[in-house]
Amino acid sequence: MAMRGTAARAGMAMLAALLALASTAVPAQPATTARVAYVDMVRVIEESRLFSEGRQRLSEEFRARTQALELEEARLRELESRRDRVVDTLAAAELARLREEIDTLDRSVQRRRTEMNRALNRRMNELQAEIDLKVREEIAAHARAEGLDLVFTDGVGFAHPRLDITDRILERLDAGGGGR
Repeated sequence: MAMRGTAARAGMAMLAALLALASTAVPAQPATTARVAYVDMVRVIEESRLFSEGRQRLSEEFRARTQALELEEARLRELESRRDRVVDTLAAAELARLREEIDTLDRSVQRRRTEMNRALNRRMNELQAEIDLKVREEIAAHARAEGLDLVFTDGVGFAHPRLDITDRILERLDAGGGGR
């Protein structure tokens, strides 16, 4: 056991000597101060012309589908109202035809609504990816131009206002022809 203790002490002494040697062998690096900034992505989304123009384009793209769906929904409400008004006065066969028309139209409305929502979500994701790429490119270009080492965009609990470059990024996005 005495042998083990001696070997352990010798190993520790050798490790300490190696660490001391390694610390003296590495030349001292001058201390550098990292330049850090922050971009408030919520503000970029809310205030950027790029995002507002993208939302406008999607709205225009889906306007015809939305109007067609609204017309079908109005027709469905009209048929349901008619059914409710005349349910007691219609013959069984005519009431059955009216109910079948309502059911068919209701399924069509639901199918169209589902298809439109899927298409809208797909287009929104595509637009978001396109805009996200443009925003990140502008942040990187600004960071390089200003000599920044690190720019935070998400997950920041607090950022001092002097670190906030959101206004400059918004200006770059709007000046860079954010809309296509």
